[in-house]
Amino acid sequence: GALDSLGRMAFHYTDAVNLVLERIVAETALFAHVRLPEVAVGFAHARKHSRHGMYAKLVALGGSRGEPCFFRGRRVLYALYVYLPRFHEQRFAEKVLTLFHELFHVGPDFDGELRRMPGQNQYHGNSREAFDEDLKPHVRAFLDRHSSDPRFDFLRTPLDALERSH
Repeated sequence: GALDSLGRMAFHYTDAVNLVLERIVAETALFAHVRLPEVAVGFAHARKHSRHGMYAKLVALGGSRGEPCFFRGRRVLYALYVYLPRFHEQRFAEKVLTLFHELFHVGPDFDGELRRMPGQNQYHGNSREAFDEDLKPHVRAFLDRHSSDPRFDFLRTPLDALERSH
């Protein structure tokens, strides 16, 4: 792997998140339609240092709305952003739930559009809490399989410790 300016192994947060997403998509039938090479993963800075606000978001880039988007030389239909440090300051299970939440927004036809829900809000249905509750059994099953998976250690490590170690 690449070394940083101090000779340490470089750590790429978005690559590590992408590895988690790969496992989620590969192991969760709910996401069988998701083609991760067509989902760009990035991060953005949370403007306020607070537990309140967005932890992540999924942006639809394709569909019928215009020109195709390319990222790292490949066509992408979605971009998934995590907001740092807010996303990372959640507990491990909450981080995984956040990733499930964002993946569930991917349109069922994987066409660059967001999934529409019946109810008050077209993207979350009648409540964001109910939206997440429906995902929790899938999250629990995933966590049961990966409770001590070392590939996910970065999600269990406080951000300041992660920064010091890389």
